[in-house]
Amino acid sequence: MVKNVGSVVRWQVAKLALVQGMQAMSSAFFTCGVVFTGAASSDSLGLALVLMFKTLPTLVMAFLGGVLADRLPRKTLASGMLGGLAISYGVGTWVVQLSGLGWPVQAISLAAGIIGAVGSPALFALLPSIAPPEDIVRANGLIRTFRNAGSVVGPLLGAWLAQLISPSFLFLDGAVCLAVSMPLVLSLKLMPSCDDEANNNDDDASMISALRSIPSLFHTYIWLAVGVPFWALFLAVQSGATDVTMPLWVVQESGRGAWSLMASITSSGYICGSLIALKLERPRHMFSKSVLFGALAIMPIFVVGTLDIQVLWYVASFVAGLGLELSGVFWGSTMQTCVDKRHMGRVSSIDYAISFGLIPLAYGLYGFTGTIHAAVVLTVSSSIMIVLVIIVFPFCYLIDHRSNSSGIINSSDV
Repeated sequence: MVKNVGSVVRWQVAKLALVQGMQAMSSAFFTCGVVFTGAASSDSLGLALVLMFKTLPTLVMAFLGGVLADRLPRKTLASGMLGGLAISYGVGTWVVQLSGLGWPVQAISLAAGIIGAVGSPALFALLPSIAPPEDIVRANGLIRTFRNAGSVVGPLLGAWLAQLISPSFLFLDGAVCLAVSMPLVLSLKLMPSCDDEANNNDDDASMISALRSIPSLFHTYIWLAVGVPFWALFLAVQSGATDVTMPLWVVQESGRGAWSLMASITSSGYICGSLIALKLERPRHMFSKSVLFGALAIMPIFVVGTLDIQVLWYVASFVAGLGLELSGVFWGSTMQTCVDKRHMGRVSSIDYAISFGLIPLAYGLYGFTGTIHAAVVLTVSSSIMIVLVIIVFPFCYLIDHRSNSSGIINSSDV
C-alpha cells in the first residue's frame, strides 16, 4: 500500500513537472518572439516596454493572487491562469504582425502579466499539496528539470521556427503549450490533508483583512525580511542586464544564433542543477547556499561585458544556469518546508511580488540605456551584484547558524 501511495505521489509530481515544462517552453517562445521582433527593428525601447508591462503587475496583483490561493481552489486558479495566458499569446500572434512591439502588444503583455501574477501563487502552492515535506527537495528537482528542459528546447526551436516561418508564429506556439497544460493541472490529485476543494483557510476573515495580514508574515517568518529584499535587488539588476542589454548586444554583434545558443546553454545548466537536486536530501544551510549559488549568475554578465570571446560566453552561461537552478531549489525548498500550508499562498505571493517586483523598473531603465554603452552597463551591473552578495551573505549565514538541527528556519530561530 505504501508503495502504491508513493507511486501516486510520483505520478502527480510528474504531471505538475510536465505542466511547468510546458509553461517554460511557452515563456521561451514568447521571449524569442519579442527579442527577434525587437532586434529586427532595433527597437530596444519597445522590447524593454513589452517585458516591463509583462512583469509590472507582479508587485501588486501577486498579493491578491496569494490571498486567493489560500482561500479558493488552487487547481482552478492555476488552470485559469494558463488558459488566460494562452488567449493572450494567441491574440498576440496577429497583433505583433500589425504593430510590431507598439502599444497593442504592450497592452497584451500587460494583460498577460496580470493573469500570471494572480495565478502563479496558486501554481507554486500546489507542490506542498502533492508531495510530503521529506520529498520536497527532490520533487523540486524533478519539477525544475522539466521546466528547464522546456527552457532549453524553447529558444532553439524558437530560433528555427522564426527563421522558417516568422517571429510572430512563436506567440501561437506558446499559446498551444499553455492550452495543453490546463487539463493536466485539473487532473492533479492532492493529499487528503490538502484537499484543494476544501481549502477554506481564514474563512472568518474578509479579503481585505487577509490582504492586511500579509505584512505580519514578515514577523512570523523573520528570514523573509532578509531574503526577499535581497532577491528583489539582485534579480532586478540580473534581469535587466540579462534580458534586455545582453541579448540585444549579442544579437547585434554575433547574430541570433549566438544568443539562442547562450539561452539554451544556460537552460542546460539549469537542467544539470535540477538533476543534482534530485539526489539531495533536505540539506542544512539552505538559505546561505541559495545566495552563494545565485552569485554564479554574475558570470555571463561580467564576461560578455568585458571579453569578446564567445566560448567563454557559453561557459559562463552554463555556470550561471547551474547556479541559479540550485539557488532556486534551495530558496524554494526553504519556503516550502518552513511555511505553514495555511500561509503558503500568501508567503509565495510575498516572494513572487517583491522578489520580482523591481524587475519591470529594471527593464525600463535598461531599455533606455540602449546598446551604445552595453559593455559598460554590463560591467557596472555585475559589480553591483557582487556588492549585494558580499553584504547579505553574513546575515544569511547567521540565520542558518541559528536554525534548528533539522535545518528548518522557524521564526523563533532568529
